[in-house]
Amino acid sequence: MPFDQKRINGPESSLLYTQFIDNDNKFQGKNLYSKGKRVDGRERQEHRKHAFLLNTISKAKGSCYIENGNTKIICAVFELREIPRISKYSEKGQIYCDFKYAAFSRRMRKSNDENEEKLMSTNIRTALESTVCLHEFPNYQIDLYVMVLEDDGAVLATAINGSGLAFIDASIQCYGIITSTSASIINGEIFIDPTSEEERLKNDTNKSKSANLTLSSISSMDQIPQVFFHGLADLSLIKSAKEKILDTNKTHVLYFKKLLSNKIANVRA
Repeated sequence: MPFDQKRINGPESSLLYTQFIDNDNKFQGKNLYSKGKRVDGRERQEHRKHAFLLNTISKAKGSCYIENGNTKIICAVFELREIPRISKYSEKGQIYCDFKYAAFSRRMRKSNDENEEKLMSTNIRTALESTVCLHEFPNYQIDLYVMVLEDDGAVLATAINGSGLAFIDASIQCYGIITSTSASIINGEIFIDPTSEEERLKNDTNKSKSANLTLSSISSMDQIPQVFFHGLADLSLIKSAKEKILDTNKTHVLYFKKLLSNKIANVRA
């Protein structure tokens, strides 16, 4: 095989980077919730802090960089274009969603990344199709690109929040502000906005029922456009998690409105 002059070759020998991680702060499943606090210091029903930045990509019609704790995602909405390879006139527009994990977004790469990315794209598109006024764009397609820069849990909920803000930043008409929150049910307890370690514990827990629920809502219309549930849990716990998520989504709307009002004020100024 010829030598590639453009590729930077790595060293002949190397060490796994995980050897240099501080093991004293390593997550332990038995310490998931001790002394009234989670590992990161939050209550069970406490959401991590958000950070938003709109209009981050100059070439996009609308974009949003969102941080949810250590989860970092960038979303971009581009100009309308005609629906490709369509034989009939479409009275409603369509949303094309391309969801990707950056190669450096996780500590360990997964073998089923492609299948997971397709599932995430479907859930994001489902949530936004009920939020965006697609009847305003007949026979046109809106392209949405989502890139996960760092995965520390609740990726789907964070991506939906960022995508909704990107559509609003692109001045595309929506029925309302969509908000989304994830919750993990582990050992009969509900943990709002789980981290990647808590989600991993949910997946590794075989002796007891455990599940993960992501729910999106449009508070102004009292509608739930998207639900994603994975795992096994009692119906009473699922109902309780749903109510807690809806309450959290309502508080998100206040933050989003404040962010959007500041944007409008800056534009007018």
